Amino acid sequence: MVNSPDADDSGYLSPDALVALRNSRLWEAQAQRCSGPERDSALRIAAQWTATFQMLKATTPGDRRVALRRGDRDVNHKETAYLLFVLVGMLAVVIYVVYSHVAT
Repeated sequence: MVNSPDADDSGYLSPDALVALRNSRLWEAQAQRCSGPERDSALRIAAQWTATFQMLKATTPGDRRVALRRGDRDVNHKETAYLLFVLVGMLAVVIYVVYSHVAT
């Protein structure tokens, strides 16, 4: 049994890398069923997905550099929570300053 180069360490790949690997294989299979310009198009798309997979495999999990779905956003929940914490703190300071000036 020969292992494909794409399959090494597949248990440690990010979900986005697994999506890219699956799409690459699907487009390669589609290219085998087609001929002419359709085959060329499928091979080009498969090559793009393969390049995306290789890039994602080389990065650490969670560092997505390519949006895999149109309109998909990378949301960092830690940054969102920190921003919310800072905003609530600033609001508390503003309320304190306003009430301290009103009381005097």
